[in-house]
Amino acid sequence: MSSPRTPGALLAAELERRGWSQAGLALRCGITPNCVARVMNNRQGITPRLDGALARILGSAPGHWLALSQSYRHSLRAC
Repeated sequence: MSSPRTPGALLAAELERRGWSQAGLALRCGITPNCVARVMNNRQGITPRLDGALARILGSAPGHWLALSQSYRHSLRAC
């Protein structure tokens, strides 16, 4: 069984698909580039505030990114 992709990896793939930089995402979401970098490097999970911003900016369902983050953290505890 393969390990689940991290929220940071999923977000990186989405940014690549759209041709956006981390700094560009930070600007669109109204957060610091440092916050985006921490998420991308898996040093910080998705917060409810970031989830709301990602839903608005990326057109995802509210709660989508938060659920991915929580599911990933849960999978780590199950090992």
